[in-house]
Amino acid sequence: MLPRCTQGLRRLTSQLLLQMDMVARAQAPAASSLVDDATFAATRVVVLAATNVPEAIDTAFLRSGRFSRFIHVPPPPREDRIRILVRE
Repeated sequence: MLPRCTQGLRRLTSQLLLQMDMVARAQAPAASSLVDDATFAATRVVVLAATNVPEAIDTAFLRSGRFSRFIHVPPPPREDRIRILVRE
């Protein structure tokens, strides 16, 4: 049996992926749809997420088609980190 926190995390992950898939299906215009490109583009959903442990991201989120782009923002150089922490 998995620890409660692991079970909860799996349920949360599963629910988030399900919701993302439902939004994607709802937004996909049918071939015979009367929705024009401007209307379709205006209904896009933006998901913004951040982590300091990218290797812990569930691989289901990284599958093709889930996100259109990933942006890696590296930590600042050591000198800048020190300046941030020792701010006077």
